[in-house]
Amino acid sequence: MGPIDARVIRESLGRWGDVTDALCAVLRDSDTRSDALEASVRHRAGAFVGHRMMIEGVDAATALAVLNVLGFDLQESPFAERVARAPELLAIAGWDAGGAELVGKLYLNGSDASAAVRAELARAFGLPAEAGAPHLIGFNLLRGGTGLAIETKIYDQWASLAECADDDVPPFLADWLGAAVPAGLVRSRVVDDGKISTKAWFVAPRANDVAEILTRVSGFDGDRARTCVPFKTGVLKSIGGPPDGSSWTLYFKPEGAGDAPHALDPVACFGTEEGEVGLYVAPNEGTPRAYVRTAHHALSYRVREGQPASGEIEALMTWAETRVRACEETSPVELSAIDLRQPPAPWCPRDH
Repeated sequence: MGPIDARVIRESLGRWGDVTDALCAVLRDSDTRSDALEASVRHRAGAFVGHRMMIEGVDAATALAVLNVLGFDLQESPFAERVARAPELLAIAGWDAGGAELVGKLYLNGSDASAAVRAELARAFGLPAEAGAPHLIGFNLLRGGTGLAIETKIYDQWASLAECADDDVPPFLADWLGAAVPAGLVRSRVVDDGKISTKAWFVAPRANDVAEILTRVSGFDGDRARTCVPFKTGVLKSIGGPPDGSSWTLYFKPEGAGDAPHALDPVACFGTEEGEVGLYVAPNEGTPRAYVRTAHHALSYRVREGQPASGEIEALMTWAETRVRACEETSPVELSAIDLRQPPAPWCPRDH
């Protein structure tokens, strides 16, 4: 996709749009393209509010530069120093300009990283043990009378409701999903003075389920929601809300920015002394890119830690292909039936 349109940035920023040119210069210098954008629309008490934008897949330096342009002076701040010392992960930067004050946002994205890397990230920010190894750490920045206020959030993801490690999953998630199987579920929690409380839950829907799920979302109006987004909408990436169900938020990618994922989590992870990879197996239909394809499935991988040797990755993927083909002989669409217990040496199974 092409460069980011300044009009999209200016419209999203609303009354803070005077920084558009400087912000576009930062994004241009980092070669950030329009498919990095994610706009969201919040619905509360019958009203739809936009002016919320995230810029995904940038490095930490670019994310900090975005926040500086937005007026959050982070030059040589303890916060910026801590971000710089954290494990090197892709970042997300953005803003919420839909309220009385501009809120800056920065996230360090470990969703494709190993549990060991995510635990290191949690330690870098001094999170309490209860935080575990979150898939993503986020920060809301707000300028106040006493200086910069920073809210810390942590995010955990699961493949399904059955796998969620929380007994307080709000009923609206099951209501939204019905019989649909999600690409994944995400819980957001706030860390405040060492205490952790749940803030919101999110569903990442598979593309074929979006229309049906939205029929079960109270107050949904597609036309009104899309008028709050400054670009032509493509994939609905996720939908979520607080535990009490008092509001909900839709997250859209631009048209042409890619398809909805079949799954947020890999079907299995494997490690060597050099690193770790996650194996993804999805139906061919709706999966445009793959490392290799079988009759019914697309296989791909992502490096989650270190730098495994390319030859070893090739051997692992060849083995995985044979296991998927063997499964297809009896069960073409049942991914849970794939036997991935004994990968070739030097690989060993690892937990997500």
